[in-house]
Amino acid sequence: MSAVHCAGHWSLSRHRYGHRRELAHRGHNVTLVARREELLQSLADEISAKHGVTADVIACDLADAADRAKLIEKVHRNGRHVDVLVNSAGFATGGRYVSSDADREVEQVRVLVEAPVALTSAFLPGMVERHQGAILNVASTAGLQPMPWSTGYSAAKAHTVAFSQALSAEVRREGITVTALCPGPVKTDFWEVAGDQPIEKAMPRLLWRSPAAVAKYGIKSLDRGHRLAVPGLAVRLLTFGGSLTPTGVKLAMFERSMRP
Repeated sequence: MSAVHCAGHWSLSRHRYGHRRELAHRGHNVTLVARREELLQSLADEISAKHGVTADVIACDLADAADRAKLIEKVHRNGRHVDVLVNSAGFATGGRYVSSDADREVEQVRVLVEAPVALTSAFLPGMVERHQGAILNVASTAGLQPMPWSTGYSAAKAHTVAFSQALSAEVRREGITVTALCPGPVKTDFWEVAGDQPIEKAMPRLLWRSPAAVAKYGIKSLDRGHRLAVPGLAVRLLTFGGSLTPTGVKLAMFERSMRP
């Protein structure tokens, strides 16, 4: 089987949490997609040697529509039937929105919203035709409520949650699983790239999860057909409590706790 972890059928997967290793461990051939080709090739070699699967590498700037079109063409040209699609590339903006970099905010929407929609549109029809497939969209607990001082990021992740749940209802009867994975903070290089983030400072260390734990939980939730997956008991309890709290109260709490 294959997966795109953008990555046997084939998995397309794009993710820093370790989903590609988890998929390869389960016997999926993988296509790894990101901008940094040398790092991808090193990971592909490691995956192939350890798990005995094929690992393709495609360098792509997912914020660029033309680059995404080339990616889709290459996957099809390589003869890969994508059975598992992992949409997980991303970065975060933060701080006072009126002072933010407008170009960076738009780029964030292209990577977090536009890219997953485009790749899903490209590979979902094949899944429906074969009556099997799975899509894991990596969102965040930030997408489960509006968050002042992380306005653009939380809004983009809210789209991922809504998109995944609505799509799940559409294609579930055709044998397709769509899951929105909503982790709290994860110990990855995401925070180094993001810079000074109010979310990072506001979250207690108790809520942080390891990349391996998040990846395993996400793939397990996909196996079980869950529409929404929130790793970590403490985070799930907070999320449930938040769902019972009026939006005005949550906005005031987040505005105060995340204010620089």
